[in-house]
Amino acid sequence: MITQLTLHWPSNCMKKYTIMENMRYMLHYHNSNDPVYFGFRFKPYAKQGYMSGGAGYVLSKEALRRFVKEALPNPLKCKEDNTGAEDAEMGKCLEAVGVEAGDSRDNEGR
Repeated sequence: MITQLTLHWPSNCMKKYTIMENMRYMLHYHNSNDPVYFGFRFKPYAKQGYMSGGAGYVLSKEALRRFVKEALPNPLKCKEDNTGAEDAEMGKCLEAVGVEAGDSRDNEGR
């Protein structure tokens, strides 16, 4: 199951403590072919906000495909230099290729 999660929902959570059962449960209700990513959302810099790199975020297969194939090769969609905060720049790149910043909170807003 972890392999499937890794293949269908790539994540930057390698250095974070993640409860995989909770992540699997939350992602179970979403289609990895939809362009979406989840994490702890901050509001500035992108119209839809962006996910905190410190807390970690997870991308659907389609979100990763769009990032690699459409955003990275296009300097109008993603900056080519290494300036700016990684998470905010990632949010801008993903927004530019139509990837939705999803809401990962539960029904109690946690």
